[in-house]
Amino acid sequence: MKKGLKGIVLAVASLGVFAMASSTIANAASKTTLPKSYRGTWYIYGGSDTEDKVTAYAVAKLNLTNKKMGYKVYTTTKKQLTSLKWQLSAAFPTIYSKKVNNKKKVTYRVKARIDDSVTLMTLGKTKVNVKVLGKKVTALRLRVDGTNVYAFRKPLRTHALSDITY
Repeated sequence: MKKGLKGIVLAVASLGVFAMASSTIANAASKTTLPKSYRGTWYIYGGSDTEDKVTAYAVAKLNLTNKKMGYKVYTTTKKQLTSLKWQLSAAFPTIYSKKVNNKKKVTYRVKARIDDSVTLMTLGKTKVNVKVLGKKVTALRLRVDGTNVYAFRKPLRTHALSDITY
């Protein structure tokens, strides 16, 4: 795999790996369930890297259920993000807590079941402008360490992780 693409794949993988590094203290599960509109498969565009005139793209497939969160990282050389080749995957049990702000905007905090004292990320829905489609699309906003990452119901070359500076 190309050097730059390895960095992108590692950035995508870091969304979930830090959950496994937390403490192994067992705590009671939250009674908040994730709404059906949040559950299912979401895709995060990891960005692209060109080497020797060949462009490779990275995509993370995020799967959310009431009890766990899993992801798989894929690469492809197709601009349409088809013919995905699996690179790595991980899954871990989660619990969710609901938060409503003053403007009645709902977000969900994702916590690892092994240590529910640490919020791994916050989930919310938002409309974002997608240039490749020429319109606004509902996206799942994942806020991780103060950075917004956008996931869509199908793979789209927009809002790449490689555009995010850490």
